[in-house]
Amino acid sequence: MPEPLATGILAALVSITAPCAVVSSGESILIGGVGALVSLLLVEVVNWMQIDDPCAAAAIHGGGGIGPSWGPAASEWRRKASRKVSGRFIGAHGGAQGSGE
Repeated sequence: MPEPLATGILAALVSITAPCAVVSSGESILIGGVGALVSLLLVEVVNWMQIDDPCAAAAIHGGGGIGPSWGPAASEWRRKASRKVSGRFIGAHGGAQGSGE
């Protein structure tokens, strides 16, 4: 497997690990793709700066973790009006429990 392909796959997996419970399958593909692209761009920046990172760990975790952080927030904001969430910290009426909402 060529190095850019491996870097992109790993960055995509890092990107989707945290928000996997709150995004749909289509959104996860988009978030992973953005994370992979940001990571591949970051590999070039790290190489241009002549920083020694032989296994691209900084690019994979930096690009995969920071780059697509907008994804879960955007998808959850869009869905918030269309569904009622009820759980331990969110009450049946959508407000936080104990907040009087």
